[in-house]
Amino acid sequence: MIRARRHISRGLRLATQLVGTIALSLAHAAHAQDDPELAATLDPALRALELSPATGDSQSKLDRFVAGTVDPEFSLDLVMGRPRILVFRKTPKRVQLPDETVARFELISDTELSVTGLATGTTQLNIWFDDPTAPSGQQVIAYLVRVMPDPEARARLDRVFQSLRDEIDAIFPTADITLRLVGESLIIEGQARDSREVDEIIQVIEANAPKIEAQVPFQLDAQGNPAVASAEAFSLTGERRTGTATRLRIINRIVVPGPQQVALRVTVAEVNRAAARSVGMNFTYDDEGGDISFGQLTGGLLAPGGESFVNLPISLDNGQIRIAINALRGLSFAKSLAEPTLVAMNGQTASFLAGGEFPVPVVTGATSDGLQGVDFIPFGVELAFTPYIEDRDRIRLVVSAEVSTRNTSTGTTIAGASVSGRDTRTFETVVELREGQTLAVAGLIQQSLGGASDRVPALGDLPFVGMFFGNNRNSSSEQELVILVSPQLVEPLDPAELPQYLPGDDIFEPSDIEFFIFSKLESRVRQDFRSSVATDYERQATMRSANQQFILGPFGHSDGR
Repeated sequence: MIRARRHISRGLRLATQLVGTIALSLAHAAHAQDDPELAATLDPALRALELSPATGDSQSKLDRFVAGTVDPEFSLDLVMGRPRILVFRKTPKRVQLPDETVARFELISDTELSVTGLATGTTQLNIWFDDPTAPSGQQVIAYLVRVMPDPEARARLDRVFQSLRDEIDAIFPTADITLRLVGESLIIEGQARDSREVDEIIQVIEANAPKIEAQVPFQLDAQGNPAVASAEAFSLTGERRTGTATRLRIINRIVVPGPQQVALRVTVAEVNRAAARSVGMNFTYDDEGGDISFGQLTGGLLAPGGESFVNLPISLDNGQIRIAINALRGLSFAKSLAEPTLVAMNGQTASFLAGGEFPVPVVTGATSDGLQGVDFIPFGVELAFTPYIEDRDRIRLVVSAEVSTRNTSTGTTIAGASVSGRDTRTFETVVELREGQTLAVAGLIQQSLGGASDRVPALGDLPFVGMFFGNNRNSSSEQELVILVSPQLVEPLDPAELPQYLPGDDIFEPSDIEFFIFSKLESRVRQDFRSSVATDYERQATMRSANQQFILGPFGHSDGR
């Protein structure tokens, strides 16, 4: 048998050399006919096939060390996932399966070997037996192992997925879902009521869908835990372990009908009222020399050097009697209203700032001017929200906002620069409401009252005349704040639905006649005068049509309609 294999091997080498010779002839012909394309195609293959002719020395060397080759003599067909058992008449000495990703073997007993297909493909199974009649004392049985897919597996999976789809239809009656298996991927198509229902459907499918599994060999580490996968062949006495790899991948193509953009309208309304009252009186009597003989300075309105904070000064007896009366009442009123509107996609965060920034000196790194720097602090209405459409028109909002104003009374001076303070009202919350509904997410009612009095003991406590011997002050303030939110599902406007007018479309620059003669700051003609270029009317009319002449291109729906 070994001699016959040697002749077969020699015949194969001769056939290979013959094919190479024919290919070389074709290449030379291509070069001779000046066909570079054919020559470029054949040259790489010829270099791989071109073999040097066997000489007598090389053949004798091969015959000296290589007795022959062992090729598969038998075929072993397996269905993926179904083992086949080989029953031997005697115990094998060694077993080799080179590619354990295609199949694996397991020695059940001394004379029984189980071979299981793992993945579609081919490999070779070599089994050595002791044979005293063989020249080497051993015989090798070689199988060509061919693993084929299970013809019934697809039908079983289709039935399982159909049953799973029926259960989903019963649990989610408003959804229309189709399950389709393509290779090792499960495609989920259809539509659902909202994104929350989509997540629930995906969770049900992931928990109940059958897995397309394969047995992957791996070794154990020192602690007995699975280590990296290995394709090495184990001996019959070696330790073997296998793991399960899931090959099913879910592709979500479920769509949610209806608009998926939320416009949040926020209304911030605030009213501040404050009032302050003060009353006090000081008087002095000067002698002939101008020195104070008698006086009452408890109110702090009249000092020996002069007067301050006095709105009713009185001088009697040629200035010898000076009276200072301070009776004031201060009222302040402030109202603010902001209505920002912001649009965001479902599940995406949008932010908005309507206001400005003012500089604040800060300490920075060393510069040519020292360690002085500037940081800009924002003020105004800051808004950020994330919408989640839960049930068609039920929207969950994660809202945070800050309403801030500059306040010079709470400011300070830094390095000679006056820096104003900032009054802030901040909230952050999560609410849920239907489309078009309005909810007050924040509110404030605050009242404050304060009073102070400086009096002369006893005299200042007398009724009616006590006011002449002291200074009384009181103040009060009221603040009301409410923040309303109202979400609405919106869609983009078609070109024919654009509004006719935008803010500022009705304001135009007046002409020279309207401005200089009629004192108009806005033109009555629906066209800007453009005084900066109004020196050549013909050229001005040409410039107005530049957009229509040079801005070209299609417009309309994004889907190409």
